[in-house]
Amino acid sequence: MKPIPIGAARNIAEKYGYHQVIIIARATGDGGNEHVTTYGTDKEHCRIAAMVGRYIKLKIMHWKPDAESIAYKKLYEALKDLLADANNLENASQWEDHKQAATIALVDGYKREVSDI
Repeated sequence: MKPIPIGAARNIAEKYGYHQVIIIARATGDGGNEHVTTYGTDKEHCRIAAMVGRYIKLKIMHWKPDAESIAYKKLYEALKDLLADANNLENASQWEDHKQAATIALVDGYKREVSDI
């Protein structure tokens, strides 16, 4: 079994006139596998197709979240905290110092999260 390339989904979209294509492939039995490929004709359709594909993988097929998506969620939460902290800063200089230190901490944390999972 090989992964289905995005180009195959693009070919379906072009041939049949769809804006979003989600391909679900399954091989059952010993050595079985599942695969999901998504395609969108532009950035917004791509984003939506990816969201649908991710929903199918996590909620219907019960795949475990991958390390990168877990790290992104933690990074998002850290960014929310950074912005909340920024509201308490008194001047632009403090903001620049805070932003630089926070960026380094976030990047280091992201690298650790991906390598730990």
